[in-house]
Amino acid sequence: MRIMKRIALTGFGILTQAGESLSSLWDLCVNKKSFFNLNKNTKNIEDSIATLEIRELNLHNHIPKKKLKYLDKQVIFTLISTFNAILNAGLEERFQQQQELRKIGVVMGNSLAQIEFGMEQMSKMVTSGSSPISPFTGLAFYFGAATGEVSVSLKTKGENATVITGANSALDCVITGANSIQRTQNEIVLFGAGENLVPDVVYGLLHRQKNISQTDYLPFDSRSTGCFFSSGSGVAVLEDKEVAKKRGGFLYAELEAYHTLTAYNCLFAYNETLVATLVKTIQYTLAKAGCDSGDIDMVIPTGDGSLDGDQFELFAIKNIFGNRKRFIYTPKPNVGHMLSVSGMIDIFIASMAIKNQVIPPMLNKVKTKIRGDSRMFVCDEPEYKKINRVLLIQRDIVGGRVGALILKRA
Repeated sequence: MRIMKRIALTGFGILTQAGESLSSLWDLCVNKKSFFNLNKNTKNIEDSIATLEIRELNLHNHIPKKKLKYLDKQVIFTLISTFNAILNAGLEERFQQQQELRKIGVVMGNSLAQIEFGMEQMSKMVTSGSSPISPFTGLAFYFGAATGEVSVSLKTKGENATVITGANSALDCVITGANSIQRTQNEIVLFGAGENLVPDVVYGLLHRQKNISQTDYLPFDSRSTGCFFSSGSGVAVLEDKEVAKKRGGFLYAELEAYHTLTAYNCLFAYNETLVATLVKTIQYTLAKAGCDSGDIDMVIPTGDGSLDGDQFELFAIKNIFGNRKRFIYTPKPNVGHMLSVSGMIDIFIASMAIKNQVIPPMLNKVKTKIRGDSRMFVCDEPEYKKINRVLLIQRDIVGGRVGALILKRA
């Protein structure tokens, strides 16, 4: 649906291997650097991905110590990003007002359940025979804990939701949160995702999936020509634009239109159906925004590093945008593929591109079968230009779903 009530992004909290600093993350991309290169060998990379350091924030002020030990890192990461997003949006005072908490909702998503925590609990059962294994067990907990913990920790009383749609979760969280503001159920929505990847599990799943170009997926390996996998979290603040303006909040960007479609033939496989579905999704989104391809100044594709997926995605972009050059960028080579969190980082990068009027340079060239395709990417230097609208594309091989979102200057 076309967004009727104007909704803005007013704050971000991002946690990656490189830390929590928003400016550092942006500088990493603009200056064509990768935190992957901060690690000198495979073992260090694997260890840092598996045990991402919990940084300075004192979580015990928000979560009782006895409860904290039952939380997977993906929930802890999400909590850290949430607190930082509130600070970045300048909303601390509002969260201290009891009556205001009824207008604040939480929408969180992830690709994987709390695998590490689940494995630890199962291990306790097997080795010690302890039962019950946890006071917080159950499917709802393993998938929905981030939503619950954020809401309980902050004492929010608005409409909440948990989204489980794989790598598409970030986009679906935006849509769910925006719809709740449209229906006046919330004035503010904290939305985002957290992932705590267990390297052995991810690596095993990857190499059992024959429909993915495995040669470009080399997790924890500096020879990777695609992208590598990483853990972390990302949370952003959605707010009724008029409410945000009244309180003097900073407006990063405004949501203009969004649309999602399911490509059933692309479930667990990338094929040419993806091109047609992506084209339709982008066309529908442009129509809802009342603009055409010429009004889009920057495109952030999924760009997950798979030869087949990236190739079909570029075919769709070329179908819409023709031979335009130097307007596409993806941060995955810089920060890794963080599954559902990647969409949150894409939204952050899009917002910063609008704020700073620059498209970052691509870290690596992208291999496809499209002749001259490298000229479609900003490969060498930052591209300073007028950026009013950014199109974000997200696709998920697990669900066969694709989506598009347009952010514009607020």
